[in-house]
Amino acid sequence: MTRDLSRDLHDLAARTAASLPAGGLDVGTLTGRTRRRRRVRTAITGVCAAGVVAVLAGGAAFVGREQPAPVPADTPTVSPSPTLPAPSATPTVRAVALPPGDPSAPFGTCGALASTPPASGVAATWLTSAGVLAASVPAGEPLGVWGELVPPGDDASLQAVGYPAAGPRFAVLRDGVVVAGGTDLYGGARDDLDLHPVWFEGMGSPVYDGTVALTVCDPGDGSADVGASLPAGDYTLLAWTPVAGLGTTELPDAFWTGERTAEEIVAASGATWVAALAEPVPFSIVGTAEEAVSTDPGEVPSLDVPTSEQPPVCGVPAPAGPSSPLGFSLTTSTPTTTLAAGEEVAVTGVLTAGPGGRWSLGTPQLDLVVSTDGVVVGATLVPADGWMFLLDLGPGTPYDVGATSLLTTCSGGGGVPGTPLPPGTYTVHPVMHLSHPEVWTPAGGTQEGPQGWVDVVGEPFEVTVR
Repeated sequence: MTRDLSRDLHDLAARTAASLPAGGLDVGTLTGRTRRRRRVRTAITGVCAAGVVAVLAGGAAFVGREQPAPVPADTPTVSPSPTLPAPSATPTVRAVALPPGDPSAPFGTCGALASTPPASGVAATWLTSAGVLAASVPAGEPLGVWGELVPPGDDASLQAVGYPAAGPRFAVLRDGVVVAGGTDLYGGARDDLDLHPVWFEGMGSPVYDGTVALTVCDPGDGSADVGASLPAGDYTLLAWTPVAGLGTTELPDAFWTGERTAEEIVAASGATWVAALAEPVPFSIVGTAEEAVSTDPGEVPSLDVPTSEQPPVCGVPAPAGPSSPLGFSLTTSTPTTTLAAGEEVAVTGVLTAGPGGRWSLGTPQLDLVVSTDGVVVGATLVPADGWMFLLDLGPGTPYDVGATSLLTTCSGGGGVPGTPLPPGTYTVHPVMHLSHPEVWTPAGGTQEGPQGWVDVVGEPFEVTVR
């Protein structure tokens, strides 16, 4: 996330906070909600299979002795034995040479041991939360991962920190040795910093989603099959975020005004970089693959797309959808279409990021916009504690979203939801409101997108309230 995006979202949060009770958002609530949203517990079962090949060899010894000449006789004709096809050879799976492990390799680098500690130590308070999108991955496919930097609780004594704008780093281990990864989701191509100000009116560091290539890394000694697909087996994902404590819970105004960069502020603090670690996450690779599947990020779409007013807004034309601005898309479930009075509607879905590069943006939760006769008459989104969070998504990366709510009129502000809609038949439009999206590519760096709200609309459905 760039400083401009940070500043814009900070201003947005400040404007929203002015309409809320006590003039602010509860950051602790947001942090808890964001962490709970992303921590989906997965039961992971590793299945180990061992194959045994038995080779049988048989032989016969013939002892010859001199025999008397046979008496001529009628000898029956013996039919020749049928010729059997030669048995086909069993395909041989070539063993993949993995990094053997180097006790001198720095923490998290290729060939490093799991027991090797970070050179400058481990963060005492800050943590990284991380996970995998699937507990089992076909050989040759990349591993879907997510990670975010989070404080360990609502502790007002925590210091604000600097951290890489590229987010957490991810390494893949087998038998306690790093065999793949070891870098961030930007592939090490970003070196700028960002700041996490502990209490930031509801927003901290982004949730980073992307993929890690499951290919053998290069330990630099010629011992490994660099670039080969990792073989089937059980592995562990290790994630961490470098952090530098700033000695304060407040960020200087000069950061928000653009007078000082994050790099300047961290340098002036004299802080030591340490590692905010995540809990190890097990996963498995199944099957075989001759080579890794190549992924094409595609082209960055046009950034010139329509924007909307800050949600929620009633009395305007209903959102047209499905729509895919910036190449984003929203796929949702179709819930129960008949609701009793006071019954909530529950919708789950997936927001898929656009192509071309990594996307940074702010967004509230999934909004269910309600219309009749083509005009918006309600919305489930309520500007309140924890309504905004930050995302940093790889091209085409899926992000789980959802909403469970009464169908109400639009919120009038102040964190108060609207009133339940009267009986009738309504059209519900699932919408993700993207705030200030920007895209990063290796060739072009960060490109700012629309300066406003971009609505990604899912398939509408009808609901009858009785």
